[in-house]
Amino acid sequence: MPKAPEISPTRAALPEQMPATAPRQGKETRRWRFSRLMGLSLLICVILPTLLFAYYTVFHRSPLYMSEARLMVSSADNSSNISGAALNSFVRKIGKGTSLPNHGDVYSARDYILSRNIIYEIGGKERLIQVFSGAETDAFSRLDPTGSIEDFWLYWQDRVTAYVDPTSDILIVRVHAFQPEDAQKLMEDIVASTEKLINDMSVRRRQQALEMARAKVAESLDEVARTRAEMLELQQETGVIDPLKTAAQITKLISELKLERIELEIDLSTRGSSGLRNDTRNQETEYKIGAISRQIEDLQGQLVNAGRADSMISVLRHYELLALNEEFQTQIYTIDRNAYENAKRALEEQQKYLSVIVKALLPEKPINTNPTREIIMLFFALLVLWGIVTLTVSAIRDR
Repeated sequence: MPKAPEISPTRAALPEQMPATAPRQGKETRRWRFSRLMGLSLLICVILPTLLFAYYTVFHRSPLYMSEARLMVSSADNSSNISGAALNSFVRKIGKGTSLPNHGDVYSARDYILSRNIIYEIGGKERLIQVFSGAETDAFSRLDPTGSIEDFWLYWQDRVTAYVDPTSDILIVRVHAFQPEDAQKLMEDIVASTEKLINDMSVRRRQQALEMARAKVAESLDEVARTRAEMLELQQETGVIDPLKTAAQITKLISELKLERIELEIDLSTRGSSGLRNDTRNQETEYKIGAISRQIEDLQGQLVNAGRADSMISVLRHYELLALNEEFQTQIYTIDRNAYENAKRALEEQQKYLSVIVKALLPEKPINTNPTREIIMLFFALLVLWGIVTLTVSAIRDR
């Protein structure tokens, strides 16, 4: 009987070892491919962009020049306006004045410098094309001359910066251009346009103050005229020009009548004590005393009887109220008139000034001559971003 072939122990164990070795080799292959992919991504996403940026900044980027100016909006120191300010303060207290203008002119100047309006003031799109679209400017920094005004405005905000120092209220303006002459000239035009804005704002504010003061004068004059018309109407109704003088005259007349009555009573008493009681002159004296008494009562009624509408007490009360109101309205008119004169005088004087603290000078060297810092910052920024993405992908892959 033929002998069966013997199976080698190594070959017999081989099928049992294959299932453990094949997955390990596949896992190592995938790990090697992933590491290779990470290295390639590091080269493409970090190293290559950094090298391209370094090549651009060193050999092709246009030099950038900066011109700086520091401005301050100041008010005229006019001591003659102190009385006017005091008058305005008094008028505001009694409810007839307006509040003082705010002091945010420097912030208005900053907003104006960063706005689209100043682009038109300094020459419009043609001026920006002339300054920022020259043939010597590199393609990445050059202004697109075919863009819209919004594109020009965004480019303007990249080349011009303006901010206010909160401690000193100094406006710091910086202009970046590719030629030193362009940077200086553009800064000078910005300062001139901003100064014109401050002057126009000051003139409009003073004109508004003058118009308001003129309206207040007219209103106060109407109040004075109305009060005097009421006083004239009272004089016509009562027939009394000056109730104070009339009351004094009535009081004087009452005193004179009382003295005359006393004299008649003394004369009558003397006649009675002399035995002349039946004298016909006594009847005449008694008649005079009665007439004088009735006249005194009538005059006293005119003077102090509050029940009568034409009594001097009622007339005096109404007259004094009108006189007090007239005096008050006259004082208000005087104050408003002085405020109007101050506003009219202030309109002829310049109240706001744009003071140049630091004048724009011609820059001597560009500010981007040493790109090492920018290259290093870009490299580390890309490296951090690449690391975050790599860790995220690895975590997802392991899950």
